[in-house]
Amino acid sequence: MLNYAVVLVTYNQQEKLLACLESLQHQNCPAKRIIVVDNGSTDDTGVAMLNLVQKYPEQIQYVRLATNRGCAGGFHKGLRLAQQQNFKWIALSTDDITYQSDFFNLLAQAVHKNPTVQCFSGSVYQSDGTVETSQRRKLLNHATLTQKDIAAKRYSNEFYLDLFTFRGILLKRELIQDIGLPNQAYFTQHTDTEYALRIRKRTKILNVSKAIVHHTNIAEPNDWKNYYFVRNQILVCKQYSSSKLFYLTILLGSSLKKGLGILLKRKTDWLDKSTIWHLYWDSLRDGLLGKTGPNDRYSPTITSYQVNLTNEQKFTHKKLV
Repeated sequence: MLNYAVVLVTYNQQEKLLACLESLQHQNCPAKRIIVVDNGSTDDTGVAMLNLVQKYPEQIQYVRLATNRGCAGGFHKGLRLAQQQNFKWIALSTDDITYQSDFFNLLAQAVHKNPTVQCFSGSVYQSDGTVETSQRRKLLNHATLTQKDIAAKRYSNEFYLDLFTFRGILLKRELIQDIGLPNQAYFTQHTDTEYALRIRKRTKILNVSKAIVHHTNIAEPNDWKNYYFVRNQILVCKQYSSSKLFYLTILLGSSLKKGLGILLKRKTDWLDKSTIWHLYWDSLRDGLLGKTGPNDRYSPTITSYQVNLTNEQKFTHKKLV
């Protein structure tokens, strides 16, 4: 039997969270503890979780953060709590997946067969029944950090990978002690990529293809996340690229091209386009300067955005959505 805990980070996804928890509780190989880290949800998540804790006090641990620390801060907090308890393995989960009942049983078998491997993943399937290949990737070039999704045909067998998302991941306790906790300064975007780059230096990462989670989230436009995507991509490059100057040149060019493309394609007024341009400018500048943590201009709870068009003019613009 696998001795493991699950760290699950959530924010304003009550229904999906409850579905995820139900699938975890119906595992053939159940978790000793499920640690739910709530990033300060404003829906009824807190009430629902308190009811579950009362019903399953030995299995479910609920921690509500005073402020939204992003997925980076949530997983940092959850893994720290899990390390303080006596678990040999710790699983990572977002709130937008459900687990097939044999998921952890299959991972337990893989752990037994591969004693030198300290990190395992399962396969992520979309609602249409196809593999979501972007969840498991290979690193093709250490200078440019070029990545490639692992093709769906590879999922007929187990395979090794380099990069992953935090959906359906299992880590050995000693590995976490060795590499440390996720970098909470990233707030969101590329937190999982940076952590995977640390992990692959210490151990192989094996995908157990028959162990399946279903990704239930529907992508919604969140332009504010583009700030963290670009900024943190630069931070990852500065730390891990073997040819930083070369990669930064390519990255800056592609980011500017993407920003200009959005400005040209969007049917919106000039003020909205100015807002988007400021987002990309801020992300490039802050990434190059090494600025980390949440930026108050770009967050899921922001209600207004100040755009400085000149030294004398200021406009309050709507939330980026």
